[in-house]
Amino acid sequence: RRAETRASVSWSSRWIASEAADTRCMGVKKNFDSVIDLTTWMVDSENPQSSHDAVQMVDNRVMAPPPRWRRKAPALVDARVLQIIEGNYAGLAEAFEAMDANMDGKISLRELRAGLAAIDPSIEFTDRVLIGILAIADDDGSGGIDVEEFLAHFGPHAVTKREIRDGLSNMGRTADGKGSAYLSLAISSSKLHDIVAVQPFQQLQFLDLSNNVLEDLSPLGSLPYLLELDVSANRLKTILSFTAPIRLRKANCSKNEIATMNDISAHRFLEHLDLSGNQISRIQGVSRNRVLRTLILDNNQILEISGLADVPIQHLSMRCNELSAINGRAPLSEEEEGLLALLHSSYEELEDAFVAMDVNADGMLDRKEILATVKILQADAPHTGGNPAEHWESVRRTVDTVIARLDPQGNGSVPRRHFLSVFRRATPAESDST
Repeated sequence: RRAETRASVSWSSRWIASEAADTRCMGVKKNFDSVIDLTTWMVDSENPQSSHDAVQMVDNRVMAPPPRWRRKAPALVDARVLQIIEGNYAGLAEAFEAMDANMDGKISLRELRAGLAAIDPSIEFTDRVLIGILAIADDDGSGGIDVEEFLAHFGPHAVTKREIRDGLSNMGRTADGKGSAYLSLAISSSKLHDIVAVQPFQQLQFLDLSNNVLEDLSPLGSLPYLLELDVSANRLKTILSFTAPIRLRKANCSKNEIATMNDISAHRFLEHLDLSGNQISRIQGVSRNRVLRTLILDNNQILEISGLADVPIQHLSMRCNELSAINGRAPLSEEEEGLLALLHSSYEELEDAFVAMDVNADGMLDRKEILATVKILQADAPHTGGNPAEHWESVRRTVDTVIARLDPQGNGSVPRRHFLSVFRRATPAESDST
């Protein structure tokens, strides 16, 4: 068998050196005196049934593509290619079918060149660029881009089995202790918009789906043992809107599109919540999360700290907001309270009152705009008793007082931020009355 192997197998010295180094690292054998010794060890370790099987085994090992851990980290596909595909096809599956001219399930370099030229002949791609695109997207080294590779590299798509397979790690005991399973999954920066395929992996405890284009997390309701979740930098508009796992402890929902904090009391074991970089203007929805210790609300639009009276917060971060008050009400004069009551009688929200008064829509209120609004609102409710001239003079004094309070720089105008902050902190928060 040794002689037949010597006569039948040839391969490069570079591969021999690499294979020998690998076996030394594995601790199988410290040294090989010759190529034949190495070949013999390989054949014996596989225990082939015949000399033909031995030759075939060595050939397969030599010709096999390098392991995935040896491959260079992927770069980004040319942005022009992504724009062309997204702008001319309803979906990536349609684009793949159109470019796979011979319908063999793969897009070759020739098909890639022809497909892009057919879509937009005005944009030319050099062979170097096209070869680079093929190298990036051809994950398995087959020489072509199959449908899963195409979906993964060319635009928003549902998570594929290959992406899940590559992202799984941290093998450990299942929750019931009777078996083993992967406990961690990381698929970030992959343009995912659908994660339904993650549902069968019910033993996951750590999940990283950051920097994708997700809008719906409902499939995560099938992961009852989830402990930590990172969905930062997606397109979420709500917080943790999925069936609560048994013991979710940490969640990162930063850099999304969340404007309102919805009720998350179902996640009753949540200890750490990051909502930085959203569009939140009011703290709410966490009053019944009795074990929440860390709440990060940096870079939002919050005007006051409230709604946390019953929450045992130990670390609260609110950098880069529009804060003007902390839990409480700043006292107003009698005249200012009258103006506030007038606004509340006509508008459900102070934001609506500001928009109505801001006639020129410049984001500022001047004396004339406030006076005009007050006159309109009081037209159907005239003052009782007294001199009308004195009444309107009192109204003008009230407006001047409000402007002086909200315009410390004295330029005669009131910014939206200051208007809302003063009147909001003078209004009892909902949590104060419960």
